[in-house]
Amino acid sequence: MLKALRVALVVYSIAGILVAAMQIFFPTKFADIYGLDWSSAAAKANAALTGFVYIAAAIFFIVAATNPLKHLLLVKYAIVFALLLLVGELYTVALGYVTFGEEWSGMAINVVFAALFLIFYPWKKPAN
Repeated sequence: MLKALRVALVVYSIAGILVAAMQIFFPTKFADIYGLDWSSAAAKANAALTGFVYIAAAIFFIVAATNPLKHLLLVKYAIVFALLLLVGELYTVALGYVTFGEEWSGMAINVVFAALFLIFYPWKKPAN
């Protein structure tokens, strides 16, 4: 189970870094892919800041993947991060800022990885 948890953490990190790179370096292209209007400078600035947040989180997830038992707090952070992104996406849909069609892929990714992190979480530490 720990190997599966490590793989899930690394894959989630890579996905986050790729999304972050698009948001930081190609915000207009990223917005076009999802049918969003990020024409304003403020929207592009927020996209870049969000990208840097994803990179920071990915760094912690990679550290957690090196030894999940030693870094259980970071594994818990990965679970909370994925769930809060999902909540944030649902919130923006509920407020009408974006449509479900624009957000469903991000929601699906966060649901899948939160579930994987919970499934593979070492609920009982192995005996030494």
